[in-house]
Amino acid sequence: MHKEVIAQHRWRGETLGTPLNQGGDSANVQQLLQPKTQSGPALTGAPGIATPAGGAPKARTGRRASRRIRLLLIAGLALSNLLIWAFSAYSLQQAKQRDEDAARALTRNITHAVDQSVAKTAARIDMALLAVVDELERQLAGKGIDAKASTALLDIQEQRVPEVGAIRVSDADGALILGKGVSPSNPKSWADHPLFATLRQQASAGMKIYGPVPGRVSTGMVLPFGRRYNHPDGRFAGIVAAATPQTHFEQLLAPFASGKTSILTLRDAELGLIARAPVAPDIPSGVVGNHVVPQEFRTAFESGAPTATGTTAAGPDGIQRIFTFRRLEKAPMVATAALSSQDYLQGWESDALRTAGIAAAFGLLSIFFGVALIRQLNQGDADLRALVQHRAFVTSILDSLTEHVAVIDGQGVITAVNAAWQRFAAENGTDLAAVTVGANYLQVCGKASGTPGGTEGEEALAGIRAVLDGSQAEFSIEYPCHSTTQQRWFVLRGINLVGQERGAVLIHQNVTYRHEAEARLRTSEEHFRLLAENMEDVVWKADCNMVFTYINDADRRLRGFPQAAVVGHPIEDTLTDEGRTLLARDSQEQLQKERKGEKGRARHFELPQRRADGGEVWIEVMSIPVFDATGRISGFQGICRDITERKAMQAKLEHAKQALEVQLRTIASEHRELREEANRDPLTGVHNRRYLDEALPQELARAKHGRYPVAVIMVDLDHFKRVNDNHSHIVGDTVLKALASLLTEGSRESDIVCRYGGEEFVLVVPTLGPALALKRMEALRKKLEGMRIPHGTVEVSVTFSAGIAIFPQHGDSMDTLLARADEMLYRSKREGRNRVTLYGA
Repeated sequence: MHKEVIAQHRWRGETLGTPLNQGGDSANVQQLLQPKTQSGPALTGAPGIATPAGGAPKARTGRRASRRIRLLLIAGLALSNLLIWAFSAYSLQQAKQRDEDAARALTRNITHAVDQSVAKTAARIDMALLAVVDELERQLAGKGIDAKASTALLDIQEQRVPEVGAIRVSDADGALILGKGVSPSNPKSWADHPLFATLRQQASAGMKIYGPVPGRVSTGMVLPFGRRYNHPDGRFAGIVAAATPQTHFEQLLAPFASGKTSILTLRDAELGLIARAPVAPDIPSGVVGNHVVPQEFRTAFESGAPTATGTTAAGPDGIQRIFTFRRLEKAPMVATAALSSQDYLQGWESDALRTAGIAAAFGLLSIFFGVALIRQLNQGDADLRALVQHRAFVTSILDSLTEHVAVIDGQGVITAVNAAWQRFAAENGTDLAAVTVGANYLQVCGKASGTPGGTEGEEALAGIRAVLDGSQAEFSIEYPCHSTTQQRWFVLRGINLVGQERGAVLIHQNVTYRHEAEARLRTSEEHFRLLAENMEDVVWKADCNMVFTYINDADRRLRGFPQAAVVGHPIEDTLTDEGRTLLARDSQEQLQKERKGEKGRARHFELPQRRADGGEVWIEVMSIPVFDATGRISGFQGICRDITERKAMQAKLEHAKQALEVQLRTIASEHRELREEANRDPLTGVHNRRYLDEALPQELARAKHGRYPVAVIMVDLDHFKRVNDNHSHIVGDTVLKALASLLTEGSRESDIVCRYGGEEFVLVVPTLGPALALKRMEALRKKLEGMRIPHGTVEVSVTFSAGIAIFPQHGDSMDTLLARADEMLYRSKREGRNRVTLYGA
């Protein structure tokens, strides 16, 4: 019903009320609109509930009198306590100021000490990085990076700087090539790491620090310190990074922690947390990498000052703190010391409590006798306010509703009506006398039910009477209610008024939107089916049990099955055995994602399906869930596309890729074998002179950087021409092989044994000093002297002479060392052969 009655609206376009959201809180509306026809004040006027005449002025006069009494009483109490409180507050303030000044000084001292400690750590790490960078750039200027020597250098630097967990090296593409945990079988890359990007872009960058971040090779959180290294022409060659465990900085801060609730932190230049003392990973501000800082600290930090001291408001733990932050000089970090008020005001708080207790005791005694009077005055005011507020509340609720609400008593007389009702009646040209307090709503309905087409009016009148006499708790009626410009539908509800007096609440709801939504839904469904049936791709819907509820004709064209053979059947029935396995695997992965909170995402996968002719077709599936009003999945819908040809092409490409990989591995193996053959003497199997020319300068460069000696030894067989002349060149070859085997006995991987030419050999032994080199060669000389080298029925005895030169004592270049070793060799020859001579001895 709208305006006066439903029937009138049918031919006049009028109604009693405006729409109300269906399912509203009818019980609350009943309690608010409970009529007071007998014991309560009469309702007069509209809209709303009237206030009793003269009630408000009397209430205001009484409140003014009681307020004056309270003011006089409070003034007397205040004057009597003012001097005591003022003196106590002044004394406590002075004491508090002294404690706060001491706390500020302590925070400044702590941050300065942390600055010094971090600076020492950063300097040691930078020295280690510089040493590695220098060596790598020196190697690049020569034959290229020597992985073995570089790894040894990394080990030395890691031992010198125990703060560093590991030092690793990447190439220009970000791939890790050197360092602990780096191996070709487990490739790692820094290409997407911000530290790598920064150093690659900044050619003149010094040491950069980033993090903390989870280690890519190391375990746990690390703080990478990095430097770039370049090719000889200045091009970027890669970076060297020292992964420093984040726990190191926690240990560094621990000795400076002061107080039980005070905090010491180390943050990066963007205020990301690096370390904290005490450690607190279970709170947001204690999680490594967080940017949670007090606003006062952030404001001071953004001012750009190198250091500042301030005070933060109480944080989540309810504690106020004095803080000092300091931007570190040697690293892009910020040290912060925050002393809590619980620590630096501990003694002051005890004094404050005692002083406040004395003042409070005096105050309590002075105001005790005024409390009873104030309570009496407050109670009277509260009763008056409650009455006024209740009436004002009911009136404001009614008038604030956009819905049309009216209350009638047992005889059908309107006892309350809201402003929205009357505004709507005025807009539709209805006589306001029919919708005001005091009008009889049953009489209005009766007049309307007697008019032509007043069937709904009769039903409304019968329903309201049934609610009023208690035969039913409520009723409702829906009806069309079209105006000259719009088609409309409404629902009229009548609800029994709960209480001692009979009555009803009338609520009118516009449900036009529901009819329009249903019409739009029908149109949308028709458009969907028209579009789906003409698509090349398969369009489908399924319920929550994965049973098809719809599929378009594209499926029949693709697989040969009619729609009737698919709709109503599980999705699994369309799949091959392989397809069921793939679907089960994808469903398990989707379940894992939903457990992590990733609910509602679209699924994309590829499956083989059965064809009616016994074959199979590969399809690409895109599926999305459909949710009901409660947020639960009520079904699924999606699109399938034929990718059979693409899958066949992918299989061909994969086969070609595997064949190419096999070819590449074969070529690489052959290349390694050829390179090894080029560097070996074919007769003796030891390295040749070509290899010596490449390897010896590199070894000397490593020794110079690592500051260790290198022995360069030249060996020549004595009277070797006699062996060839007396026994043939074949026997001579056997002797050369025996000498090569003797020289390689006990040699390390880093040693070099080279056939220098004819019967002359060169040994390069890193870390071997003069005394040890002489001792080793004497032992080999004596061993060869006592050997009998067999060849068939012939046994040959030979000796050798040798000369030794030591880097860097006897020379710092390959040519110098070889020349001096050769000089000592010929000295051994001149002095009788079968002897070893050390340069300078």
